Amino acid sequence: MTALPPTLRHMDLQPGSYIGDYQVVALLGRGDFATVYRGHAPDGHASDERHVAIKVCDAIEQRQLDRIAIEADALQRFRHRGIPEFISQGDIDGHPYLVMGLATGRTVREWIEEHRETNQRFSDVTVIRVLKQLLDILAYMHSESLKHTYGSGWVHRDLKDANVMVNDSRDHVRLIDFGFCKESGSAVMRGDDSFFRAGAARYSPPSKHDSPANANPTHDVFAAGVLGYLMLTNQYPWSVSTEADSGELCTKMREEKPTPIRMLNNTVRPEVCKLIESLIDTRDAHRPSSEEVLEEVDKVLASITAEAPEGRYGSPSQPLKLNEVWRDALYGDIRLTEYETRIIDSPEMQRLRHIKQLGFTNLVYASADHSRLSHSVGCVHRVEEILRAMEAVEGVQVDQETRLVARLYALVHDVTHIAYGHTLEDELGFFERHDQNELRIRRLVLGERSTLGQLLQANSIGRSVLSHFDLSATMYARSDIKELVTGMMGADLLDYIDRDSYFLGLDHRVDSAVFRQFCFDQRSVSQRPRVVSLLQGDYGMRIDREFAIESVMTERYALFLKAYTHRTKAKASAMLGKALALGIYGGQEPIISEEEIEWHTDDTLLYFLETARRKRTREIAVALRRRALPIAVFRSHLLSESQRDMESYTALCQDLRVNRSQFGLCNPIDRLQVESELVRGISGLDSDQVIVYTTPTAPGLKRTQAHRVVERVGKAPTQGTSAWFNRLRERHMGLWDLWVFVDPDATESQRSLVAGAAGDRFGFPNIIEDHPRQDRLW
Repeated sequence: MTALPPTLRHMDLQPGSYIGDYQVVALLGRGDFATVYRGHAPDGHASDERHVAIKVCDAIEQRQLDRIAIEADALQRFRHRGIPEFISQGDIDGHPYLVMGLATGRTVREWIEEHRETNQRFSDVTVIRVLKQLLDILAYMHSESLKHTYGSGWVHRDLKDANVMVNDSRDHVRLIDFGFCKESGSAVMRGDDSFFRAGAARYSPPSKHDSPANANPTHDVFAAGVLGYLMLTNQYPWSVSTEADSGELCTKMREEKPTPIRMLNNTVRPEVCKLIESLIDTRDAHRPSSEEVLEEVDKVLASITAEAPEGRYGSPSQPLKLNEVWRDALYGDIRLTEYETRIIDSPEMQRLRHIKQLGFTNLVYASADHSRLSHSVGCVHRVEEILRAMEAVEGVQVDQETRLVARLYALVHDVTHIAYGHTLEDELGFFERHDQNELRIRRLVLGERSTLGQLLQANSIGRSVLSHFDLSATMYARSDIKELVTGMMGADLLDYIDRDSYFLGLDHRVDSAVFRQFCFDQRSVSQRPRVVSLLQGDYGMRIDREFAIESVMTERYALFLKAYTHRTKAKASAMLGKALALGIYGGQEPIISEEEIEWHTDDTLLYFLETARRKRTREIAVALRRRALPIAVFRSHLLSESQRDMESYTALCQDLRVNRSQFGLCNPIDRLQVESELVRGISGLDSDQVIVYTTPTAPGLKRTQAHRVVERVGKAPTQGTSAWFNRLRERHMGLWDLWVFVDPDATESQRSLVAGAAGDRFGFPNIIEDHPRQDRLW
């Protein structure tokens, strides 16, 4: 355990150290009296919260000790999803600490600053939804229920932009920092109750400036109004020359009316302006209570939703109108709603029309030019097939909300893909994987500038889909919809196997019996029904069902063997990576950013590289366009046949990431260094003419690790895995190769020298002469 000297003013604990039972993961921030860390409890800890926030006092002064004691006392009283859960408290070398539930997302202050940098304002719909959740927290704190339990309601007294946390999908608002919290109506002066110790000046009405010790619930309401005004206009209702000049601010509040919101932002609806301006009335008696404001917010939201055509989409009580048609090569007519068609027409989705599903595979199979957009719409069709099969098997009707959310999520689940995405992310490590890339998700889906995001924000079904993208949302980790769409036997897999096979000209198809495997499993971690694959029937093993699952995974493996890991595709992917690495890391400054690449199509990205400033980048891109590919001089399995087990595999994955001196294969900068080493001492050959290529994990293995067997013998479900899947994993591990390619202009002698250098560098045998399918057939 790391000891903290009593005189230390600011904490500086490193990740891995401990505060009580909790391990420090990262620094979250520093306030005027405490440091807050992200931490997690050890396995088996009594707390239900695995990830926590730990607030530690920096110095031992009475006012600071009082604040953390007040916060601990307050959190133990409150039970609300918008207030961090109290977990424990303790003392470390005289420094008290408080452990509470982790509030994920960003503060509204960070959110506002980001908008100011890009000269944006929040939409009134976004602001009113944030205020609804915030006012729900305040109404709970001010409520009669707390008065009945504790004798009084409570006032936060320090509500400001830095103390309100919002996750990226805006479906969860949390209020933090309860160090100034006090019983409603209390006027007892505490040692730190001077005005500047009882809340930010701009968020306080004149009466609070005059008597900062008074705990008036409407002061919290005033602060919520200031927050709403700031989000809509990018300025405070009253401006002063200095933040600390309380006298000037109070004078302005009493003598001047704020500039009407509509004059600063004419896109805000009149009813929203009227509501927020009523909250910042400087007279306490004229200001509504939090409960009254909450009722008004609900009315405003209802009117906004009713006026928007897209807002009427997806009501669970309305019949689903599938009056739009998408003509598909595989399925014929795919029926869509008008709203789903509008989603497809958004700029973020239309990008996918010009991004090939299989990247450079069309250099091997010429007809493999199908787009990610066609796959996305195909997933909607597959979701419908799965849901209808479940209804037939279970004898129940899937509720309308589940159907709507599943269809919509299936449609947009791949929207964060970029041109040659699997190559640049999964294979070469240029960028974070598309479904884990928080910044890209924010830009393309969750951000204010996203047309798609605005369309999804328009109704409850769309907002639920947004939650599936938000990595900080509970929905993301626990959703049945994600399992239905992107799970091991989800709609994504079932569409791309058939779609890829069709356009590759290969005869690998999904066995239709697989649709009988979906059911509602009542047993799950969260004790809610989950959509899973059912592999066994009520009366023992159903051979056709197990065979259906195995046949799908066999066809998938065949696609990896024949297409996804084909040597020619590997060469083209390696060339793209080399051109981009030289352009980004091989010159004085990067030629392109990830944000720019997000809006490139396959063709425009290649054209950009063909016209880049760096000569070698241009040459490689032009050669790639002409299919002038390099020569393979070295190839080796990363795992020998005797090593193809999960323990050896996991160890090698770790070694590849950590042991950069031996491998250096998992990021572009390291690969450029390795390529320079391989040509050292070889006359006439430049490092730009050598390319090292491998993937950081075994191709296709990840999905096989999600295999889940659910038995219903005697109506008691059990889980397990099968020996067949262990053999399948071994096959996928056998696809994991390391390649070294050399420019076709290199001489035989130079190629031989590079191959020898690669063998010495990596310590693997060269099997370049072996047939690519040797030891790989089923």
